[in-house]
Amino acid sequence: MAEPSATTPSSEEGGSVELRDPLSIMHALEGLAYQPCSISVCFEDHSETRYPARFEFFDHVEKRLQIRVTNMPGLEAAFMESGRLILIAESAQQVVRFSGLCIQRTRHVEDGRVLETGLPEALHTDSKRQSARVSLTSGMKVPLELVCFEGQAAIRGRLGDISNGGCMMELPLSRCGPLRVGMTVSLSMVFPSEERFEVSAEIRYVRPLAASHHARVGLAFLSLAQAQMQQLMHILSETEREVAWRNGEAMQFAGASTLYVATVARKGQRRTRGRPVEVRSPMVDDLRDIVRTQHLYLLALQQKTPLPERALAKSADRLIQLLKHNRQQMFYALGCLSDEPQWVQHSLCVSCRLCDLMLAEPEHASRARSAMLAALVHDMGKAMMVGSEFPTLEGEFEADRRQRFRQHVPVLLEALEANAQVEKAMCLEIIQGINERLDGSGYPDGLEAEALTPLSKMAAVIDVIDAMMRPRGDRRSSTAMEAYRFVYQHPEQFERHWVTRYVQRHGFYPIGSLVRFSRGYLAWVMRLDESGQPTRVRVVRDLRQQEVVLNQVLERVDFAQLGELESLVSPEPYELTAY
Repeated sequence: MAEPSATTPSSEEGGSVELRDPLSIMHALEGLAYQPCSISVCFEDHSETRYPARFEFFDHVEKRLQIRVTNMPGLEAAFMESGRLILIAESAQQVVRFSGLCIQRTRHVEDGRVLETGLPEALHTDSKRQSARVSLTSGMKVPLELVCFEGQAAIRGRLGDISNGGCMMELPLSRCGPLRVGMTVSLSMVFPSEERFEVSAEIRYVRPLAASHHARVGLAFLSLAQAQMQQLMHILSETEREVAWRNGEAMQFAGASTLYVATVARKGQRRTRGRPVEVRSPMVDDLRDIVRTQHLYLLALQQKTPLPERALAKSADRLIQLLKHNRQQMFYALGCLSDEPQWVQHSLCVSCRLCDLMLAEPEHASRARSAMLAALVHDMGKAMMVGSEFPTLEGEFEADRRQRFRQHVPVLLEALEANAQVEKAMCLEIIQGINERLDGSGYPDGLEAEALTPLSKMAAVIDVIDAMMRPRGDRRSSTAMEAYRFVYQHPEQFERHWVTRYVQRHGFYPIGSLVRFSRGYLAWVMRLDESGQPTRVRVVRDLRQQEVVLNQVLERVDFAQLGELESLVSPEPYELTAY
C-alpha cells in the first residue's frame, strides 16, 4: 500500500483514519464495486441529507467515476447550490467517506441523475470492527514472528485471526516459554505477496489448545502510527476478500486477493539437502504427550494458575511403565525429541535415566516415582528466568551473570511451594541437590558431601553427563566417553560409585550416541547387548559420499559391511541431529 503524502492529516480518534494518497483512494474505490455495502451521497453544503446511490463506473486511467443518484425531494435544489459531493459507503464493519468530489458533468435519467466526478480529495474511515476479527482459513498461511527481548531469537508461529485492534497467533507449546501476559513484544507478519506488517503489541493471553501441542496467543496492537493504521486497514480488507473468495462468495468479490498470492520463486535458489526419514520408535507419541504436560506445567508456573498435578503424576507413571516394558526402546525414543527446547530434553532424559538407575538399586527403587516427578520439572527454573537480562538460554554467560543465573533453583522452589505432587524432600534432594558438589563448589547453597543424600549424589552424576552430551552455544557436545572421563576424574565433585553404576547401566556406546565405523560410515546406536556393545544401528552418513542421504537400520550380523566399530563421535561437525 502506498504511503500517504507528508501533508496528510491524521484523525485516528475512535478508530478513524484519513487518507489523501490518490493511489490508496483509487484502490478503495475499486473495492466498492465488489464489496457488499450500502452507498449514498450528500452534498457538502447539505451534509445532513443523504441520497441513495449506486456505483456506475470507475475509470482509473482517466481518474473519473460515475454515480447514479436516486431522484428524491430536494435533490435538484441541493445540486444547484453545491458542485462538491461526498460519497458514503457503509458496511457491517466500517463507514468510508470519500470527500471533495467535484462534479464535472451530469445527465438526467429516468429515476434520478448520473453524476460524473473527478477523484475524491480524501478518504475517511470510521471503523465498526472494534471487536470483530477476521479468521484465516486453513490454507491462508501467514508466518508470524514475535521478539520479546533484545538479543532473543524470534519466536515463530502463524497468524490465526486479525482485527484493527490486534491478532491471534498459533504456535507450538514448546515456543511459549518466554511469553508472559502483559509483556510488550515486537511483531512481524509476512504475507504470501511478501508484504510485511510490523508493529508493537501486548500479550493479552496464552491459552493451550485442548488435545494439541499448540497454543494460541492473543496480542493487542500498541500505538499504531497513521501509516501502520492505513496498512492494517488494507490488510483487513484484503483478508476479508480472500476469506470470502475461498468460501465461494464469488458474487461479493472479484477474485483472490493479491495479498495472498505468492511471488514467483527466485531463480537459482539453492536446494537444501534432504534429511533422512525419521525411524520412529513406537514410544515417541507417548513421550510427546508427556512433553506436552511439561510445557503446560511451565505455563501454569509462569501464569500462577493451578498446576496440572494429576497430569504430571500420570506422566511419571507412564514413563515407569515404558521403562519396565522396554528400557532400550525408551532411550532410543528420547532421541526423537530433538525439536524440543534443551531444558525439556534434558529434564526428560535425566528423569528417565535417574528412575532407571533407582529401579536397579533395591534400596532406592521405592522412591523412583517421587524422584521422577521432581526430575521432570527440575530445570524449569531456567526457562522461568528468561527475560531482558537472560534473553536466551543458549551460549555461555560471563561470571557475574552466571552467578545470578544460579538463582533458577530458588526461583523454581518458590514457585513449587504450593505443589502437593512434588514432595518437599524431593525438592531438596533432586531440584536443589542435583546442582551441588561433594567439595561444596556447587549451588545454590554450596553444600558438601556430608550434607548430601545418596540420591542427590546419584542425580548430580546423571545430570552432568547428560548436560555434557548436549551442544551449547559456546561448545560442541561431548561424547559419552568424554563425559564419563570428566566425572570419573573429578572424585572431589562426583561420587565414583554412581559414575561406575551409570556406566554399567548404559555402556560405553549409549543408545542414541553417534558412532563411526572404519569404512567411513556414521550411525546412531539403537540397541545394546548385555555387555554394552551395539547390536542395532541406524546408518545415516557415508563420509566418502557425503552428498548421499542414508537411512538404513542394520543388525549386528550386517555390521561387517560397515567395517570395525572405531569410536564415538560428536554429531555437530557433521551437521547431524539425532532424529
